[in-house]
Amino acid sequence: MITKLWVDGLPRSYRNAVLRILDLISSDLLELRGALARGGSEFTPAIWELTQFPFVLRKPLLKLPSGNWVAWHPTMLERGLEELVHHVLTPQGDEYLETYTRLFEDYVVELAKESWPDLINEAVWKKKMGHQASSVEAIIPAGNTTIFVEAKMAFFHDAVLLDDDPQRLASRLERVTDALYQARKVSQRLRTEAYKYPKRAAATEEFLLIVTSRELYVGGGLRLKDLLPPGHLDFGDPAVEERMPLENVFIVSIDDFESLQASAAQGKLDLPSFLREAAGKNRNPFTASLFLEQHLRSAVGNTLPTTTAMRDATEASLARIEKDFPRHGKA
Repeated sequence: MITKLWVDGLPRSYRNAVLRILDLISSDLLELRGALARGGSEFTPAIWELTQFPFVLRKPLLKLPSGNWVAWHPTMLERGLEELVHHVLTPQGDEYLETYTRLFEDYVVELAKESWPDLINEAVWKKKMGHQASSVEAIIPAGNTTIFVEAKMAFFHDAVLLDDDPQRLASRLERVTDALYQARKVSQRLRTEAYKYPKRAAATEEFLLIVTSRELYVGGGLRLKDLLPPGHLDFGDPAVEERMPLENVFIVSIDDFESLQASAAQGKLDLPSFLREAAGKNRNPFTASLFLEQHLRSAVGNTLPTTTAMRDATEASLARIEKDFPRHGKA
């Protein structure tokens, strides 16, 4: 519970900002009932609330008559805070995407470099292959295995996560399927001009990590194929599809990608071996997972490691909190 007394005791420089955040993620029962009855483009259809809670993710705190706030559930509050920035900035449309897409892509490459400093980034690839060449954010050389990394930041509205119509999903997941197409074209190009990257051309196994700006609950290529119209993911090059079958394609949130790269950088797993094992599990419906996190926990334990960048940012934030926020005991 967050008490009004605790908020009132905050330094003035913080109090209004904290109240603004609380207002963004909370509602009282009347507001909640009215919003659900109204519906509208910002909310998913009420019938989906029977099996999902995307609406409550937006308002994970309940405002009590006493002026205090209580979370519906700790997991809902955690997920709601993760999604907060996305929900606030999405109405800005293309301006939001244009501002943050390059930052997101650069961050994904920065994470990959923690474990694979000799990766081939997009700039190096295009310098050698031409500026019009299809590309991915990073190509990770791992012996006889090549791992492609492509970052995709997009709106990914709640409807994308819950819709079950293949034709609508084909449109809404276009950026994800574009990433798969890009990686397949890069795989092709590595063979047609093998002399430019001979070791990558000789690799017989390929994986693709599509890193998204929010969790899509898709998991990987096999489930993506099931969700989309028949033939939508056909490529027409059996050699590419043999090296990189759909089970070797993982659609991962930025959170899971952070944990994956931290695990690899700290020597807790061998990335090609881990992806190979996860792909094998995803072929079996009884061991498949929508989240790379579950495969990671099986490999490295329940406590997932943190990236250097995230650890530094967390420590700096905690230091500011210790310095500026009063201690009132429990909030």
